[in-house]
Amino acid sequence: MNILLLGGSNAGISFGWASRFHALAHEHVVVNAFLGAVGSLYGLMRLREIERAGAARPDLIILEYALNDMMLLDNGVLSLEMIDDALDDIADFCARERIRLILLGLELRPPDRRRVRTCVDKVKRRYAAAAARRGLTYFTLDDILGGAKLDHFIDPYHLTAEASIEVADRLFAAMEAGVGVPRAVPDSAPRFEFTPVSLAQTDGHCQRVELQSSVYRGDFLEIARGGSSRWPGHGRLVGLMMRSTHLSGEYRIETRAGAFRKNAQSSMREIVPKLMLLHYSSRRLWARDDLVVSMPADKASLARLRNDRTPTETPGLEPFDTQRLEIAAAAFWNKPPLRLRLLRRLGLLRE
Repeated sequence: MNILLLGGSNAGISFGWASRFHALAHEHVVVNAFLGAVGSLYGLMRLREIERAGAARPDLIILEYALNDMMLLDNGVLSLEMIDDALDDIADFCARERIRLILLGLELRPPDRRRVRTCVDKVKRRYAAAAARRGLTYFTLDDILGGAKLDHFIDPYHLTAEASIEVADRLFAAMEAGVGVPRAVPDSAPRFEFTPVSLAQTDGHCQRVELQSSVYRGDFLEIARGGSSRWPGHGRLVGLMMRSTHLSGEYRIETRAGAFRKNAQSSMREIVPKLMLLHYSSRRLWARDDLVVSMPADKASLARLRNDRTPTETPGLEPFDTQRLEIAAAAFWNKPPLRLRLLRRLGLLRE
């Protein structure tokens, strides 16, 4: 069996659940495509890349992004409706391709802030609802460990080795017992659209490069000061798949509906010097094949734009003129009508 693991940083640490699962599933082909600090939308993007490339489909996917979705919801860059739609698009893909799917619902260490606790509870309910709606195998820490307790964590985000072993053992047992394909529903039009770099039009100081790291490999567009790129796509801009390095800095995002600036330099680079990330946008900006992402050469005019703050942003490290931006894809969201959303939430849609 070919098994694809799509998860956050808990799937990437040496003593994490994915490492243990890989050892247990040694008779199978297991590919671990983890990436930290991204959410379920990134998992969907990876599946769309498989589809676009015509690559072989896995037989089973284990998806573990609930914890990251909780963080992103708390940071105000992701909404509950986006989480709903990402999970439905993932389930639609797996139903269409006859791929079995397990949702693994990890969560943050029991937080002391009420707002964070509320985000944790809301995301857990949305994942549970998606699992019930689509007939998915779904495990939470309540199911596996009897609930999330302080001694299950080494920090606010990562499980201990002992807890990770229990998670992996439960996943492996479920796989051995048999996991089903998500139930199909009639409203299967994709809610999210991803535009790859191959479709972007460039102007000025731009070049296409292939970048590879331990967690992500693909084509990127490198934009220097004075360069710009135009990305086809319809819907609300969700974010850009990019790499943050010591050269990253502020850039401009615009459509006919408006413009703002954003900073690609991240404090998370203290841990990962060349950081692959999905750079979410918290501002609402709608595109109709008119998204332009650029690196303006005029520092003053860029500074006058409204800033779309990123939770981990930090000042650029290199001089303004030498900064670069590296983008792999743009993500857009087309929110379904309210009536359709309510019918789906109530489980009234059937084949």
